[in-house]
Amino acid sequence: MAQSLPMAKKQDKNKAFQKRKLKVGKVLRKTATTDTTFTAKKLTLLTQLGGSQQQNHGGIRYGIGGDDQEEEVGRIESFRGNTLEVLCKQLGHDNKTMRRSAIIQCKQLFTAKPDELRTNLHKVIPGVAKLIVDPQCDQAIRPQLRSLIEDICSVSESTMSAHFRLLLAYVQRGLSYVELSVRTFSLSILKLLMQTYKNLCRNDEELFQSFINVLGSPRKPAWNTKGFLECVALFLTVFTIEEKRTNFGVSVMIDTTKETISIPVNLTPSGNPFILALSNRTSQQASPFENPEAILQFSTVIAPIVFMALSDEKGGQFLEQTLAIIENVGIILGKQDNRFLLPNFQARLTSIWENVVKALEKKRRSGINYRQTQWLVEHGLMKAAKKRAR
Repeated sequence: MAQSLPMAKKQDKNKAFQKRKLKVGKVLRKTATTDTTFTAKKLTLLTQLGGSQQQNHGGIRYGIGGDDQEEEVGRIESFRGNTLEVLCKQLGHDNKTMRRSAIIQCKQLFTAKPDELRTNLHKVIPGVAKLIVDPQCDQAIRPQLRSLIEDICSVSESTMSAHFRLLLAYVQRGLSYVELSVRTFSLSILKLLMQTYKNLCRNDEELFQSFINVLGSPRKPAWNTKGFLECVALFLTVFTIEEKRTNFGVSVMIDTTKETISIPVNLTPSGNPFILALSNRTSQQASPFENPEAILQFSTVIAPIVFMALSDEKGGQFLEQTLAIIENVGIILGKQDNRFLLPNFQARLTSIWENVVKALEKKRRSGINYRQTQWLVEHGLMKAAKKRAR
């Protein structure tokens, strides 16, 4: 067996190098030739090219084809030839490079055709909102993602209303996420939403309590995080108590004999009769701060943050935002007319803001007095703190 193996290899080698015997008049066919002897009844190459003809305008390609074209006529594509449906799928791709490319292409597409954004929010927002809480989004992706969200927030409030709850739900989830980078990015997006859609944020009954829970949780951003104090001040501005209130007649005289009413009463609310409810939640027009318990609840979580900002802040970088929070709390407290519902409201409020008052008193002894803190004196909080110090 050992001697037969080399003999077999030698026979195969000789067989491979044998010369082919040709008959007289025959020519050996070359090994690298192209066979052009095929025939066809019809060539449809020109029709296919006409069906897939493309025009490019500003980086957006529009398909123009005949009747037999399988692709949708007038379909809009990005500069890489991807449709919006494909880009929305790529936003959830496992590869972060693919996600970043999809974000850039979506922004380029919506910049060139803003109308496509308004009509395709239901496709874009689910994919974009999931990226807010994606811990794999690094510093190279988040600026592009924020820029795309800014473009999304350029639509009107009425257009965004049907999709706002979904976007806000992911933002609220990101505020309590384990990763600090996700919490910080979600905070910046919440600030953008409150700046752009004040009424939608005000009418969202879950945002108020969710934000207070975040401020009271150990996972809240540090007080000196960029944009944190400014976001809290903006939150107070959004949910402030409105001064303009509609007062209806409290007494009406009806004369059945003359069929007259002393005061013209119109109980039909003015509005568009074709606006339909898209959710089972009622619109919350009144501020949650109308309830005095809500003011005490918010003061409980914000007073320690203000105290740390006043005590640790030395360079004056965060002083303006801190004073804005104190001023906005005073504005809301000045419009609160339901304090009588809680007999111990004043005592609880004084106890909550006691440390803040002491920090302000310390600055006052140094010759620093702030106009934004005047409401503490007007409501008796500053005087109560002085009596306790004695």
